[in-house]
Amino acid sequence: MPTPALLLAAVLFPADDKDFQPFVFGGKAPDPVSAGTFDRVRDGMTLRELAAVVGPGYVPELSGTGHIRWTCEDGRTLTASHVKDPNAVLTAKGKGTEQDPWIKMRDKNGKVVEMPAKPKPYTDEEAAAIVKRAEELRAEVNAGKRKAATTLEGGLAELKIDPKRLTGLELQVGNATDWHVYRLSPGYKLTAAYTQQAPPERAFRSLWIEKVTPAKKQ
Repeated sequence: MPTPALLLAAVLFPADDKDFQPFVFGGKAPDPVSAGTFDRVRDGMTLRELAAVVGPGYVPELSGTGHIRWTCEDGRTLTASHVKDPNAVLTAKGKGTEQDPWIKMRDKNGKVVEMPAKPKPYTDEEAAAIVKRAEELRAEVNAGKRKAATTLEGGLAELKIDPKRLTGLELQVGNATDWHVYRLSPGYKLTAAYTQQAPPERAFRSLWIEKVTPAKKQ
């Protein structure tokens, strides 16, 4: 069974654009998804993030609009205007263009359902404050005043980080260690280290936050 960290990775880890398939065209539509999955949809998600949560949608072969559709086991439906760009942001107030697509959720009676807004990422100022708190907690651990977190979720809770505000995961695989690198803010990244082949309850090793080093211009 996937750990919460791996489930979070599945939502955030970007696939190559050439392999990105946000919908099935014609043929049999994908099965309806669970109510819990539909509940995770947010106004302001990118097409890539949406597809990672609810899976590929469906475009009927004779569709004249190219709208992408999803269905839920409880009768709700989700529709996005024609869009193919994985990084396009879908909002309820979108204009329906490729650059500004809209998304709408309806209940089983066809009434529009308001979706919660996607949380905004942390600012660099907020990230710097989190770094200061992380340093204080590390000092307490080194002094024997507290125990280090044993899970990613525990570590994020100690630092008062909302995991929904982490974006852009990069998965790095080593010989015995895996690193999950999240974007905490525009200028900071958070890295979580995991021991390969270890049981899920013992795989997490540590997390740390550091400034992002700008790429050198060629």
